[in-house]
Amino acid sequence: MFDLSIDESEEIAKMQEEILRMKEEYLLRSRKLYLYQLELEKKLHNLHEGKSLLAEHIEKLECLNTQLPSQIFLQLPSRDFSFSNNGTEETTFSFGEVEENAEVNKVPYLSLDYQSQKILEIPYIYTPNRTGYEITRDFPIIIGEFISEKYRIDRIISNTQTSCLLSCLDKQKKTKVCVKVIQNDKQSFKRGLNELRILKTLQFSSKDLSQHNIVKLFDYFYFKEHLFIVQELLFESVSSISDLLFENTNNIQRLAIDILKALDLLKTNNIIHCDLNTENILQAKKPIGDDVHYKIIDFNSAILNKDKELFSYPMLAYAAPEISEGNFTCAIDMWSFGCILFELYKGKTLFNAFSEQQLLYQIQEIIGLLPNKQVNNTGNWDKPQRLDQILTGENHNLIDFLKKILNTDPLLRLTPKEALSHPWLN
Repeated sequence: MFDLSIDESEEIAKMQEEILRMKEEYLLRSRKLYLYQLELEKKLHNLHEGKSLLAEHIEKLECLNTQLPSQIFLQLPSRDFSFSNNGTEETTFSFGEVEENAEVNKVPYLSLDYQSQKILEIPYIYTPNRTGYEITRDFPIIIGEFISEKYRIDRIISNTQTSCLLSCLDKQKKTKVCVKVIQNDKQSFKRGLNELRILKTLQFSSKDLSQHNIVKLFDYFYFKEHLFIVQELLFESVSSISDLLFENTNNIQRLAIDILKALDLLKTNNIIHCDLNTENILQAKKPIGDDVHYKIIDFNSAILNKDKELFSYPMLAYAAPEISEGNFTCAIDMWSFGCILFELYKGKTLFNAFSEQQLLYQIQEIIGLLPNKQVNNTGNWDKPQRLDQILTGENHNLIDFLKKILNTDPLLRLTPKEALSHPWLN
């Protein structure tokens, strides 16, 4: 006789192994899709930067065009007028008539009020008896070499469109620092100067930026046709440790408190970061147990409340709806902060748009109607779930916190100080 009985325990074990394998495969694929999505976001971000740069050039051309005279007067050749030297030709030409009748395109004299301006002095390090012009446009990065005989290059941290970040050793203080090498072009140099201006303003308003969780500025100088900005060396970015923060309420709350303190200092100084995302929030140091703090970096896109244009368009996943209407306030950063919290908690971005119009449509469908605006589904996009549906079953205080930060009306959005006193953080 044959034993046709089935070992049920063995079959169950095999099924469990298969389920675990499928689960691991699903998590791996989800992670790959998430990284691919971030890569697409970066590419879109770069495209928007190119778009803003092109718009700036167009605006300058239009400005130059408006400065041209409204009418161009051509002096037609006349037989009875001559500037010849023989003095024998007669003419009826009168300089007085020209002064009385011709319209002159006058430029008003602009007096500079130096009392209302500030000067940012940048040390210029150069070799005596040399002009300082370099053979190549890019700064040569050689591991082990020194920058201006002070900072030894240890490794390359990252490369961006406007700068290169280096981990260096301060030769005098024997400490590790982050040296940002600004690219040698007009737009990058302009943004580098802007970052210096913002950080100097923040330093002036606070004795210690570490208390407000903002990266410290140590040094800056001009060397070999490049602007260098020396800052404190921080640890991992939030985007690289997002797995550790996934659905970890305690860690996310710690991060939220640190970032809100930084945003509160920015709001006090009427500064808008304009590019707050998971790559611009870094761990202050390597975490030891629960002792972990976060800081905001990268202020080259920051503007003041009085500014009327952006240096660059934020990544679509973190862009506030009012940006499309040219409304720039500190509430922009609070919107980005809300998107970051959702992403860290749920492990996915809240908005997955590929254009500004699609983003506004998603915000309208997920969050609620935009103030005085109705966005039509012109691209036949899929209708997303409402925020309440996505957060079903989550903590009530967390849902209330996110909804008040992600308010489509910037005037009703929570300020950093109000958010710090919210029950979810207390």
